[in-house]
Amino acid sequence: MKLITALTLSILFISCKSSQLSRTIKFNITTTSDYCGGAMPDDEVLESINNPSPFNGKVFLHVNPERKDKGIEIELKKGKSSITGMVNSDYAIFIYPAVDSTIIKNKNSYEDPILACKILKSMEPIEFISVKSDTKEVSLNLHIRCDPCQQPMP
Repeated sequence: MKLITALTLSILFISCKSSQLSRTIKFNITTTSDYCGGAMPDDEVLESINNPSPFNGKVFLHVNPERKDKGIEIELKKGKSSITGMVNSDYAIFIYPAVDSTIIKNKNSYEDPILACKILKSMEPIEFISVKSDTKEVSLNLHIRCDPCQQPMP
């Protein structure tokens, strides 16, 4: 009797897990940004950066906010993408790729301010999402702050 119960629970668990992995989740991501230039821009420029626009590029999702997991890379075109295989979990979203740990080990990051800055910004999540069993779509706006590793604009 215990064997039949264990077998039934195993089959139920595996079927639930496989249905989570086979579902497709649609992503719709827009961005707004800070003004990172020099002199104060006109109202038209401020309005354009404050209005959400489709995000083009890559985002990186990690279950571990310290990026100690492999992560998922999503390429968005016109703010849209779909992905299959996500498990139910909370995810941290990053817009910068993770810094290769061999670079950190081979070079003292405190001696290289550009490397130190890249390490810090690669570890900073921009947003968090929660994927649950009923999640079919993720829509969000990412606010992009000025790059602290770039020289200030004149």
